[in-house]
Amino acid sequence: MIENKIEFYHSKGKLFLGIIFSLLLVVFGTLIMYIAYIEEAILIIALALFIMVLFSFFTIANILKIFRGYPYITITDEYLQLDSYTKSEVTIYFTDIEYIKVSKVSSQSIFEIVLYNEGDYFAQLSFHNKVRLCMNRVTGYSPFTINPKATRKQDRSRLLETLNLIMQQ
Repeated sequence: MIENKIEFYHSKGKLFLGIIFSLLLVVFGTLIMYIAYIEEAILIIALALFIMVLFSFFTIANILKIFRGYPYITITDEYLQLDSYTKSEVTIYFTDIEYIKVSKVSSQSIFEIVLYNEGDYFAQLSFHNKVRLCMNRVTGYSPFTINPKATRKQDRSRLLETLNLIMQQ
């Protein structure tokens, strides 16, 4: 039996802009840290160091996404997979999806994948994924979300059609 498989990739333009923005914030954090060091403001030094480390991780993650070229979303006849071939990989079977909800976050639409047994899925995730997806749970969103704007522009309509088919099933 041949399995149908559709893959959607990250938008390289958005990843590149994310790298530029993250690098600017790392440089800004370095400048703040330098000024705080001169002024001997320990709290500001700690805050600047936090900003530098956080946005350094974002920069590295975006660079890896560009060079590795792994799909953002893989959809087959039986399951939907987010961040395929990475530590962040999550496989969600269609039988476990209760519904897919469209939500607005900062004037962007995201698709929340709501599961029947979300707690069980979350418990099975690696520590890396639990940390990465924790903020979604804290803010009241489903841990498993899809941002169509993160995909290539020419693939967005096909992604929306595929998600619509999944919702109808």
